[in-house]
Amino acid sequence: MILHKAVASQINDIFSLYKVVVAGVAKTPVNLGWNKEVYPSLEWVTECVNKNEMLIFSDNENIIGACAVNYSVNEEYNQIDWKIKTPAEKISSIHAFCVHPDYWRHGTSSDFLKEVLDYCKKNGDAAIHLDVIDTNDKAMKLYVKAGFEEIDRIEMFYEVVRTRKFWMLDFLYFRAGNECSNSCRRQP
Repeated sequence: MILHKAVASQINDIFSLYKVVVAGVAKTPVNLGWNKEVYPSLEWVTECVNKNEMLIFSDNENIIGACAVNYSVNEEYNQIDWKIKTPAEKISSIHAFCVHPDYWRHGTSSDFLKEVLDYCKKNGDAAIHLDVIDTNDKAMKLYVKAGFEEIDRIEMFYEVVRTRKFWMLDFLYFRAGNECSNSCRRQP
């Protein structure tokens, strides 16, 4: 499997992947609240691809996973006492991380996430912040296993799910052996 930045010719395939994932998740106890008409919508996928923010995981023929990586977060992120204080352009956020249901429980999500973490590190990020809806225990386990730490649990508003509880997670690169300078560590 290989990580790539998505290109315009892949937009419909990425959106099709999200539709399959939404249908697959609907058959589980997890209530993500995703609705392909609102999020992740075709317009959202197109915007992420056009902004060069959409990453895909593929076997050269099929798109197996997708997510957006950027520096855009809800305003509630500013209320969290994150473990790292550094400019926002050094802290990525992962959005709508997904893997095709045929690849669930095969380690593909872990492999994809590792590639995304490596991608962000190569881009010079000091950390990654993200949120996980509190009903998504499998995603929470995936992120914690990869080295993310739960920082807080808050209520947050997203149009597609309205106000819900979310785990707020961070991944610090200096924890993984890549020491960052004192300027990016938590301030007393």
